[in-house]
Amino acid sequence: RREEEQNQVMIKLRKDTAIEVTKIESQGQEKVEMLCRKHKEDLERIRLESSTGRQQLVEKGKQMIQKLKTEAGEKEQSLENALKDAKQERDTLLEQQKLYEQKVNNKLASYRQKLNLSQSQLEEATKECEDLQIKCKKHEREKSTLQDENDRFRRQLNNQLGSDKGQ
Repeated sequence: RREEEQNQVMIKLRKDTAIEVTKIESQGQEKVEMLCRKHKEDLERIRLESSTGRQQLVEKGKQMIQKLKTEAGEKEQSLENALKDAKQERDTLLEQQKLYEQKVNNKLASYRQKLNLSQSQLEEATKECEDLQIKCKKHEREKSTLQDENDRFRRQLNNQLGSDKGQ
């Protein structure tokens, strides 16, 4: 009997254990399934968030690229305008320089002409001065000769008058 009781207790324990194991397995399976669902939901949520985040990043990147393109276009336009203004200013300065050089060349030509005229006048005046100096020397020689002659005539006259007085 004891053995039977023990066998019965063992059978009951085995049944209880089997029921408990089945129950635990069932609960474990439910828990695993619940964790799998939760995991799948989390993965899906992360995928959606990632996709949304990626789309937002892509959109933000596109906006940044567009902004940079716009800024680059504005800067390029600004530089083109500055270049155009600089070219116009250069052209204006070149035109002014041409006019100034032309005026300077005209003045130089005028001054050269006046210099040539002055040089020819100077040459004429120098030649005339030399001619006058030669004439002046000639006249001084004539004057000296005439004074000598005048002095000689006076002496002769004085001699003749003095000899006439003595007679």
